[in-house]
Amino acid sequence: MNAEDALCARTAKSPTTVTDEFFRHACAHAGLAMITVDRSLRIRSWNAAAAHMFGAAAANVMGMNISGAIPMEARARGESLIRAAVWRAETNSMEFKHRDELGRPRSLIATFSPILDDVGGHLGALAVVRDITRRISLETELAHRHKMAALGEMAGALSHHFNNILGGIVTSVDFALTTDSPDLHKRTLQQGGVALGRAIKLIDSLLKFAEGDFRHADECDLTECILAVMEYMEPELRKARITLNLQLERLP
Repeated sequence: MNAEDALCARTAKSPTTVTDEFFRHACAHAGLAMITVDRSLRIRSWNAAAAHMFGAAAANVMGMNISGAIPMEARARGESLIRAAVWRAETNSMEFKHRDELGRPRSLIATFSPILDDVGGHLGALAVVRDITRRISLETELAHRHKMAALGEMAGALSHHFNNILGGIVTSVDFALTTDSPDLHKRTLQQGGVALGRAIKLIDSLLKFAEGDFRHADECDLTECILAVMEYMEPELRKARITLNLQLERLP
């Protein structure tokens, strides 16, 4: 019988009730920092993961108030949540910053749970602390990627709008240069001015966005677009002896 078979045989013969020693070893070797305190908030157990996370051996912290393990800026809230776990049997969590033994900033989350006896008496509280630095870093990186993707989409949309505006101006100017019609030249200049006005509005919206003003701004005025089209078509309609009466209220 090998060692593994022997262990299984002993386990099969062991009583179904889990012993205190079993729980003690489970907590001592847990991958999460586990700290227990009594009703006076004095530390009663401090496992290896807690020693590694906070850079202090169990022998140096036993009997001390747990508030010493919480950074000053989070201490008041931490003590309040631990007391709520001890005296009101509440379970709460809090996040806080901490520097490891090498002085590197770490993000931690602590969950405080009550420890009750068989009849519901309040014995103390259990603090389970996890290092969430990597998770927060990945979340920050993901948010940055989403932001850059959104900026890329916005840049593409703006490029499309500017291409339409400037392309329309170039096309109108090229056509006007092939004729000697003063009316057409005037009309081309007027339409170019309207198109450049739309481009200025887009640039102004970009400037407001960069400065933190996120109020919605219309990309173009629908009424102005319709009027510009009618103005452009009016000479051709007149030549064809077509009369067009336009009744248009100001649209938003």
